[in-house]
Amino acid sequence: MAALVSGPPRPIDLGVVELTAPDGSRIVRAFVNVTSFGLGGLTDRIVNASPKWLGGRAAFFLGALRALLVYRNVPVRVTVDDQVFVEGPILNVALANGRWFGGGMLVAPDADPADGAFDVIAFEDLSRPQGVLMARHIYRGTHVGEPRVSTTRGRTITAEPLASADEVLIDLDGETPGRLPLTARVIPGGVRIRI
Repeated sequence: MAALVSGPPRPIDLGVVELTAPDGSRIVRAFVNVTSFGLGGLTDRIVNASPKWLGGRAAFFLGALRALLVYRNVPVRVTVDDQVFVEGPILNVALANGRWFGGGMLVAPDADPADGAFDVIAFEDLSRPQGVLMARHIYRGTHVGEPRVSTTRGRTITAEPLASADEVLIDLDGETPGRLPLTARVIPGGVRIRI
C-alpha cells in the first residue's frame, strides 16, 4: 500500500483507437492493455451479457467457446506502420500493450507496456477445432510460432473488413465499443501509474 502512495510514478504507453460505433458514427477510445477484433469482440459481447458468478477466467473461456460455435472467420486487411501485415480471413487479431487478456490468456508474452509499440498477434484462418486447440497455447503463451499465428510490432495499425457488409466486433480492454474499421496509435508514456 505504501508503494501506491509514495512510489515514483512509472510511465506506460497508451493506445488510442478510432473505431466505428454501433450507430455507424466514428468514435475515439483509449486503452492501456489489449484491443482485439474478430472472435475477441464477439466473446466480449457474450461475456458481458452473461452472469458474472463464474469469475473472469471461466467466464471468458466459456464465452470464447460459445463464440467459436457461431463466429465465422472474416476477411480483413491489417496494416502495421503502413505495411500490409494480414490480408485474408482471421479468427482474431490482438493489438497488445500488455501481455494478458480475457481472464488469463497470455496473448502477447513479449509485450512491454512502456516500449512505444504494440505487439500485434494475428490468429489467421483457423478452423473451429484448431481454435479450440489453440486456446491451451494462448493460456500458456506458447502460441507464438504456431502455424497460422503471425506476429509483428508497430506504432500505427489500421484494420478493415474486405467486404463492407461484414461486421467485425472489437474488444477494447474487455468492452465491445464497436466494430471495424479501426485505426490504433501508441502514445508513448501517455499514462503514469504507481506500481
